[in-house]
Amino acid sequence: MNRFILYTLFFVSPFLILIIGIEVLLRNQPNIYKEKAGYLDQEAQNIQVIILGSSHGITGIDPDAFSKNAYNTANYAQTLDYDYAILDKYQDKLSSLEYIIVPLSYHILWTRLEYHPQIWRSKYYSIYYRITKDHNPFKNLLFMDEPIGTDIETIWNYYYNKDNNIEEDLTSKGLNNLRPEADLDVLESKSHKIIGAHHAPDLAFMYDQNMQDLKGIIEIAKKKNAKVIFVTLPVYKTFRELMHPKQLELLYKTGNQLQDGKYVFYFNMLDVLDPELKDGKNEVFFDSDHLSRKGAEIVGHKLDSIIQTIEKNEKSANLPN
Repeated sequence: MNRFILYTLFFVSPFLILIIGIEVLLRNQPNIYKEKAGYLDQEAQNIQVIILGSSHGITGIDPDAFSKNAYNTANYAQTLDYDYAILDKYQDKLSSLEYIIVPLSYHILWTRLEYHPQIWRSKYYSIYYRITKDHNPFKNLLFMDEPIGTDIETIWNYYYNKDNNIEEDLTSKGLNNLRPEADLDVLESKSHKIIGAHHAPDLAFMYDQNMQDLKGIIEIAKKKNAKVIFVTLPVYKTFRELMHPKQLELLYKTGNQLQDGKYVFYFNMLDVLDPELKDGKNEVFFDSDHLSRKGAEIVGHKLDSIIQTIEKNEKSANLPN
């Protein structure tokens, strides 16, 4: 029996060492989650405006467009429960926080990462943020995302060829820098192709749970003496025309019910980039519901102007009669 165990260990050990080595090397490579968690660990105390959200947030709000020190923590397929979890984890470190910006996208009130096709992203929150929702250790291993050969190729490209794609696309403040789609026909066709994935067949599905997360974000803001700005970001006009009226109506209703005009605000920017589509030219949309760098910069400036207006109105209200 002892000999069998020794033989087994002899043959299995090299494989285990290889797997552990691959996992460690993969985890040490730069990725969006590692970069953003690392920034929050080191710089949270200096952030005045924190931007949450999903793919629409990471591509649609440029932190560099703000007068205050802003950082974009949004990420692809990031749902409201992870927005809340990130804010909750770092709330004590966010000592300079003044504003929390939360995109209310067309689909966001009826989705959860656990039901999303990209559920594999949940492991990145566990590894880099230490936010764990699935405690199965095998589901938190990066090497299992791809075949071993692909993992080795990825490691080789980074450590030997010095290929680091993240440096090209991610700004230092967390925006994913995207180029515009020049062909409006492509935006038109993509609107029809992807709108179905954003429809909510059941408007009750996960709505209450997501509302609790939104209210949780507001509660953290109150404790920090910060303000919350909910915003529905711009989409291409065809995508907008294909939205289900009842779903859109409930989204608007939710945003308006959450705001109080003093500490919590809601702004609908769905169509604010329409004037930018001049003479059939597009510089503001990457695709039908994500923005280019220029589009994100324009939205960032608009939100910065909103913040300045809020502060101006607040000062006026506090002036003696």
